[in-house]
Amino acid sequence: MPARLLIINPASPFFFYIPMGTFGLCDYLETHGIASRIFNHALYDTQTADVSLAQTLLDFEPTHVAVIFHWQETAHGVQHVLEHIHQHAPQLPIIIGGFSAGYFGKDILRHFSTVDYLIQGDPEEPLLHLLQEKPIGNIANLTFRNQDAITTSSHEWLIDQQLLNTMSFARIDLLEDANQYFTKINAILGFPLFIGRGCVFNCDYCGGSRQAFTIHSHRNHPVCRSIPSIIKDLHHLKEVTDTLYICYENNPQYIISLFRAIAADQELRNHFTLNYGAWHLVGDDFLAAYKKAFNRQGAKPVFEFSPEVIADKSRKKIKGAATYALGDLIDNCIKLSKELQHNTRIELFFSRYHPTEATKELLDREIEQIFSLKHTLYTSGHHSIHVCYDHLSTDVASGYWHQQPEHSNIFCDFLVQKQLIDQQQRYPFPVDNLCLYMPPSLSEKELMHTEALIQCLEHIEQNYHELFHILFYCTGTFWLRALATIIQPWVEKQQAAFFAQLPLAALLDELVKIIRNEKKYERLSFFNDLVAYSLKKEELRFSGSELAEYSESDDILCTLNRQRMSIHQYDYSDLSSFLDLLQQMEGNAAIPYQRTVCFFLQDEVLSLPHRSYRLTLRQFEQCLKPSVYLETLHKTVQVDVAAHTQIIERFREAGVLVPCYDNIE
Repeated sequence: MPARLLIINPASPFFFYIPMGTFGLCDYLETHGIASRIFNHALYDTQTADVSLAQTLLDFEPTHVAVIFHWQETAHGVQHVLEHIHQHAPQLPIIIGGFSAGYFGKDILRHFSTVDYLIQGDPEEPLLHLLQEKPIGNIANLTFRNQDAITTSSHEWLIDQQLLNTMSFARIDLLEDANQYFTKINAILGFPLFIGRGCVFNCDYCGGSRQAFTIHSHRNHPVCRSIPSIIKDLHHLKEVTDTLYICYENNPQYIISLFRAIAADQELRNHFTLNYGAWHLVGDDFLAAYKKAFNRQGAKPVFEFSPEVIADKSRKKIKGAATYALGDLIDNCIKLSKELQHNTRIELFFSRYHPTEATKELLDREIEQIFSLKHTLYTSGHHSIHVCYDHLSTDVASGYWHQQPEHSNIFCDFLVQKQLIDQQQRYPFPVDNLCLYMPPSLSEKELMHTEALIQCLEHIEQNYHELFHILFYCTGTFWLRALATIIQPWVEKQQAAFFAQLPLAALLDELVKIIRNEKKYERLSFFNDLVAYSLKKEELRFSGSELAEYSESDDILCTLNRQRMSIHQYDYSDLSSFLDLLQQMEGNAAIPYQRTVCFFLQDEVLSLPHRSYRLTLRQFEQCLKPSVYLETLHKTVQVDVAAHTQIIERFREAGVLVPCYDNIE
């Protein structure tokens, strides 16, 4: 029976993307007469995935199964898939490969007794020879069971450009539930375009760096596809998607040439939206080629940069080469946004706990600067530039990985530590990456304080948007340092409980008292009111609207739901105007009072001056039919009745306007 291979991409909490080379691998096998399929376990919830996988095993009838262990985050997904195969098809030989499999090598076979073969590095020729049943001792890049021993081949094989150019990395027809896959990836970054393997850069944090490739794949130099071979793939891809992702910038001139080739192709030009991960700053030639090649009228393209740290000197050390100064990066992002007519989203990725910033003093400074940068970008009107500040992921085979304790190549140890993180047992605070190691120079107490401050700041920024920027605008970083001081006794007393439910209402109450006690901030008498507004908005943002069971077209007696409205000193929801008002008031001049009524819908706050409220919506403080309200407005007040009709509909939908149950006729 001819060999038939089913490749399975395991699930993880972080990834459902299929490694780019998988499609080309399947195409390579197909051209040599070996039927191949890809099953993405990560597309479904566990129960659905297991049922679908079992059915695929029955329908496709593979002779072999290959499990991808590329990203370290999928380790437990790999374990689950292996257990499933052993239960449903124990007779099938199992092959495993990918970055992480290559790094752990023999230890994978020691840990997983059901795995028969491991491919380290480029898989195309070794896998073909294995499926063709060539003498196992002559197959390159292969680790296998030899009676009671585990043996690794002495032969190494690296794919070259000539072979890469013959392969298609657009074999979507070989993926189960391809439509569902594209639906999910297009909501994030789109289909990753395969350009080549290997990297010229040696960033300390990256598992795909030049050094990491040497360790897990025996590759010392990158290999790239020819531009015509990529163009050929794009003609296939345009039939199934209009969104692409590129994150491979070994040679910026090569990328520009690719863009120009796309622009020169009438069928491809302006078809795709391209999301792009950049290592360098983008230059004029890049921007000119990008604008000619890609669609910029629909979804906003995403551009990603990874400055990693604020300090320029540290960035140079971390990335192993001179990259860019932070100021130059910000200027470049502003230029990029302007060139694309602000129809873009630019992501700046910073990570905490780099060894270069591993003292409490340096971390405190970095936190201040990162959150100040968020505020500066917003108030400068650069709303397309977003700053992310995540935990540093500990990539297998990265430079940081090898700075960690001994036995980092023991897979069982890694699996235990990963499970503790997944179950939130390793640290008393939640983490948003596979952050295996913290710098030993930071004490547990310092880590707790740092995490507590960052998580409070992120919550305030995301959920109390107006409060975040007004505090910065009025006090600079004073409020941030005050908050750090306030947090310390709270987190020391509550420990893990602090992170389970951030006590922000109490913390903000203390913060306002400290601000008000500073003489230079005496005129800022609205902070208690602003905090009350912020807490109210968060309370109602995710609460279900109090909808009655009636048709929105019913003309019944309605009244305002007092729980979804409040009166405040100013219109904080119009943040730009409020900041302008603050700017106009010099010295200790009092800010003119602007009594405002706020209505809290589920996705926004609708506000209006109290005097306008008195003339209009206040009528609904008593039971009133919408038709009577609109008729009265038409007769007595010069307002846009059509606009008020829409407001009433939105209020009823959001539970701001509810039926008077006791008075319904």
